[in-house]
Amino acid sequence: MRLGCDAESPTGSSGAVQNKIRIMTEKDLLVAISFGQGLRETVEAAQRARRQNVPTFGITDGDKTPIARFCDQHIVASIARASFIDSYVASVAAINAILVACAHSQPKRALELLAQTDKEYSSGARWYQGNEDSDQKAR
Repeated sequence: MRLGCDAESPTGSSGAVQNKIRIMTEKDLLVAISFGQGLRETVEAAQRARRQNVPTFGITDGDKTPIARFCDQHIVASIARASFIDSYVASVAAINAILVACAHSQPKRALELLAQTDKEYSSGARWYQGNEDSDQKAR
């Protein structure tokens, strides 16, 4: 979703993550998402960001997890399960709520950007545009 905020999700090696953190400042925000004991790379990224005075925010599944302990602020999103597979519905809902809050912080700007996105998504070559004649022949 485009809301006019600069955001990146580094991919690749752990070096790519650490290189991104190296250039972050106190004007940036590191968002760390990990559950349970936490992925080493994610926890170390939060620790390094804090050492550099970069604000940190975590999404995790408990108040005692490394992400909760090492981030400046955090929210808890349960991954409790009814079967043998963890459920990330709550964490995705939390991320969506954060995006909505960001949109509400600058509603006019967000609506303008979302209108542009809507226009792009509803037009152009993105969607299948076959004609009925060829669809009838295919049946």
